[in-house]
Amino acid sequence: MVIQGGKILYEHYFGGFGAHDHHLWASSTKSMVSSAAGILVDRGVQRYLSKFKAETAREPGAVLDYQSPNVDVLGWLVARLSGVPLQTFVAEEIWGRLGVEHDAFFITDLAYAPIATGGFNTTLRDAARFGLAVLHGGRVGDRQVLAADWVEQSFQVRESDREAARRSIFLDPENPAYFPALEAYRNF
Repeated sequence: MVIQGGKILYEHYFGGFGAHDHHLWASSTKSMVSSAAGILVDRGVQRYLSKFKAETAREPGAVLDYQSPNVDVLGWLVARLSGVPLQTFVAEEIWGRLGVEHDAFFITDLAYAPIATGGFNTTLRDAARFGLAVLHGGRVGDRQVLAADWVEQSFQVRESDREAARRSIFLDPENPAYFPALEAYRNF
């Protein structure tokens, strides 16, 4: 899908998928979960985080270490601090306010907990609506859906983010995942 100026210029589907089929966001789910956390931070809930003690064996940012479980913890925190399950928080505070055409859903683990690291599913057009909201500072029309400061900070590339990218497999020409256009990398 190619969108310019808020209009779809090109839309094509592969592998039997169509405009009304749900697509797995995979690791892009982390952006949705991060946005949910950003809403809670904007509401001041970080004051409750002092009861959760962070433990780390090294300085944050010292090594690029892709840690999907960190986002599972973030999803759990969103649920605990908001008082509703992650999928309910996302549905009520984000998805239902984006002007989407279709419902979204999370794939769950064996305990029926939403997979915050990669289990979000939507249609492509509705995923694009989320992307446009991010592009517009969290706004959809005249409504602020996502926390503006959180969205702005998400796009601020720090030197530690650039250094993390330089140490990653993505900038190693010998690695099959080599991606020379990668400027920076930030994880939770």
